[in-house]
Amino acid sequence: MPLPLPDLDDRRWSDLVDEARSLIHRNAPAWTDYNLSDPGITVLDLLAWIAEADIFAIDRIPHAHRAQFLALADIVLRRAVPARTPLQFGTSLGRIHLAAGLVFAAATDGGDDVVHTLSHPVDVLGCALTAVQAWTGTDYIDRTQDWRHGSAFDALGPDPSVGAALLLGLDPDPALDPAAQLSVWIGIDGTPISPPDHSAPPMHHSARVAWEYHDGTDWTPFIEDVFDDTRSLTRTGRVGLPFGEVGAALVSIGAVTQPRRWVRARLAAGRHDIAPAVTALLVDAAPVVQSGAAFATWIYAVDGYAPPAEFVRGAEISFDVRTDASGRVLAFDTTTPKPHLPYARVLDASADGVALTLLCGGVADGAPSFVASLPDGPFSAEHAAVWISDENGATAWKIVDTLRHSGPNERHVVFDPAAGTLTFGDGWNGRIPAASSTVLVRANTTAGAAGTPTRRSRWRLDVRHPVTAAITSSAAIDVTKLRVSAADGFSGRPADDLDAGAGRAADRVWAHERLVELGPDTSDPTLDQVGRTAALKRRRPERAATTLDFERIALDVPGTGVVRARAWSGLDPAQPCMSAPGTVTVVVVPGLPAARPVPTAALLRQVRHYLCERRTLGTRLIVAGPAYVEVSVRAIVHALPGADPARVSVAATNRLYAFLHPQRGGPFDTGWPFGRDVYEAELLRVLDVVDGVDHVEQLELTADGVTADCGNVCIGPTALVVSGTHEVIVR
Repeated sequence: MPLPLPDLDDRRWSDLVDEARSLIHRNAPAWTDYNLSDPGITVLDLLAWIAEADIFAIDRIPHAHRAQFLALADIVLRRAVPARTPLQFGTSLGRIHLAAGLVFAAATDGGDDVVHTLSHPVDVLGCALTAVQAWTGTDYIDRTQDWRHGSAFDALGPDPSVGAALLLGLDPDPALDPAAQLSVWIGIDGTPISPPDHSAPPMHHSARVAWEYHDGTDWTPFIEDVFDDTRSLTRTGRVGLPFGEVGAALVSIGAVTQPRRWVRARLAAGRHDIAPAVTALLVDAAPVVQSGAAFATWIYAVDGYAPPAEFVRGAEISFDVRTDASGRVLAFDTTTPKPHLPYARVLDASADGVALTLLCGGVADGAPSFVASLPDGPFSAEHAAVWISDENGATAWKIVDTLRHSGPNERHVVFDPAAGTLTFGDGWNGRIPAASSTVLVRANTTAGAAGTPTRRSRWRLDVRHPVTAAITSSAAIDVTKLRVSAADGFSGRPADDLDAGAGRAADRVWAHERLVELGPDTSDPTLDQVGRTAALKRRRPERAATTLDFERIALDVPGTGVVRARAWSGLDPAQPCMSAPGTVTVVVVPGLPAARPVPTAALLRQVRHYLCERRTLGTRLIVAGPAYVEVSVRAIVHALPGADPARVSVAATNRLYAFLHPQRGGPFDTGWPFGRDVYEAELLRVLDVVDGVDHVEQLELTADGVTADCGNVCIGPTALVVSGTHEVIVR
């Protein structure tokens, strides 16, 4: 909750007038006329009005000051994030190559076309996906109907292990093209579309997926490199496969009897934290981003100037540029080898100028805190770049969030995408651009959240857009033969205003208290039994100061899938009966293996590294997996008259397995609580409510093969219960 602001001065105009009149007889005894007609009273009224306005302003904080206060609290206003949508392409002309940067338009009823840019190059092959299967290591599961209906399904089965695979059956019609690449879009449940990453995608901390094709005899790995942006099927992304290697072999595999060309993603090593669930599968598909390259026409300062021969329409080149004081081009230079030169796509060239995806932000005047303005905003912060061109050539400047930490000689600039402004340093915080130097900017425009397309949007290649026209000038595309459709994407996000930033600051300040409110009011509070979904709705603290903070952060370590996390202070699992001051132990539980979830060593390293950066200095941190106590139940029950003994035995056994499950069991079906003993009385109640059971005659518990002497099973603080072999005899 926000802190109450004090009322610094509550005096109003009438109070000020009365106070001024009360001082007249002391400071001006000769002044005796206090009527409204007296000029002096009129002046007092005017001064009181001015003073009241000043008092009113005392309790108000200007926006500039609020922004500085947020900066002091290390709160940076988030910029607009463009929407991302996967598009699927179709053609009847054979292979069509769509280059990255092409512009597509999404039209809605009664609205303007919204510009989207293709993030990755796509070879449209006219290839259809007709069958989907999952190989669990022992069985094939046909997932074709789930995929067609848009239902989420386990890509590698419910409990994947090494060897499990996702199989994609392709239509045999398209002819092979050795140079073509098959682009597959895979949506993973609960994960957003990752930002475009044209470099090597990051690897999962444990799981390794190998992409293979069936050559008619056996599965063969692809020889060429496979671009897999899904991070081993752990996030939504694109997979690029060399289609020329797939071959023409048509085979029948598993539950699909019709011959198909088959490719598969096989879990080759490691293990997932949670079984990956696929929500979308598209071929000939790639994501588009709701943004478009900003462009401008650069006018020559010299009549008859001809740019270098590399300035060909549609080409994307690096160059150096010199301009005059008005920003007109004196010369382009493509021969000088220099790192970090400006780069742009040539959209058009004429005798007067050249159109480039590069903007001129004006000419610096040499004064401190120079501000350059760009036309046609708002912009996206992604992939924006700034250069300063002077008599020594163009030099790259780094875009930063604030200049408060910049030195006097550092080439730093603050870019405000919403306002389209660039703010340079004052010579103390950040370098001052030299006088008469030209500001060069490469950026994309975006509408943020307002540019999110709807399900009713109609998609097409925008051939009239200058960028599309330039790219397709050398490779004509018959747009009448190109079909475009969209799958569910992810909405854009508007830029933060000061109120949104203040709200995030309040959330950060009160993050610890919000977790305390969520946790139970006990001597050892924990979020474990609250539920993962409810815990993730509360803001993650910036630092781990309490055990609740450790639990909340451990549930949300980027790139991992932790289902449960439990933290203790003063406890060392190696010596559970002794106090360990200064020690925090965090036990994490993933989703796999399903029967007995155990974190991999890589997952433990990942979580520990993330928590170590956020712990209190001097805290000894231990991150481990749970210890398991295998509990078996042998029971003799009497069935009600007319009940099927075999059916009652199966139902009672299944209920025991469910109750003693580490993830879904326990008294509240939220997973067996850490350190909770298994009581004979609870199991009697579990069996007694099974349909067909009259009463329980005998019940015997064993823990790790040892019979419980007192009837109950004691569980250590960092341990969980897992079912052994249960036996229910029905009489």
